[in-house]
Amino acid sequence: MRRKFAGASARPVAALIAALVMCVGPSAFAPASAVPVQVPTAIASGDPFADLAGDSLLTVKEASERLESGGIGTMANTNVYCAILDGSFGCKTGYNNEDGLVVAAAYENRWFNSQNDGFVVIIFNPKYSVGCTSTTSDFEGGANFGSAYQDRVSSIKTFSGCDISLWSRRDLQFEGTSWIDSEDDLSPSGWNNQAQSFEIS
Repeated sequence: MRRKFAGASARPVAALIAALVMCVGPSAFAPASAVPVQVPTAIASGDPFADLAGDSLLTVKEASERLESGGIGTMANTNVYCAILDGSFGCKTGYNNEDGLVVAAAYENRWFNSQNDGFVVIIFNPKYSVGCTSTTSDFEGGANFGSAYQDRVSSIKTFSGCDISLWSRRDLQFEGTSWIDSEDDLSPSGWNNQAQSFEIS
């Protein structure tokens, strides 16, 4: 059973602790195990790719390293990789998670937050070295989100000069969004937890 300080005897102790905290700061009382590990500022904010813009080239290897250094890469079902190819539909097998460039990242959480047990789907083209073309009239691959990730995407961003369009049904059926470069919250557009497939251009 937890004991409590009672009556007036608790006041001097509380006042002393408050004075000490004001003088030296609360971090001085943190145990060694509570001292945060130094990680890139972007990861500390919840988004491992916060410092990257839509035209930034992001290799799959670097994406994996960023996710791992944020302490979330080893959690089950946290990070999922989908390899796509130009002019083809579906996540391809036979490619490791180090080759090529990332074209988009789909987050379970809003605000590109990869923490709090939220998954990140890393969409990449294993054959890319320069990124997507400058036009949206060509089909640079697409796929269905896996059954565990359909209707659960809340924010999305692209890399390597690519754009993404989300679709409300599998196989790019029913309704689709306009081309998205970056959207930190899909709620205002009515697309939060609505995407089942995607295409890249």
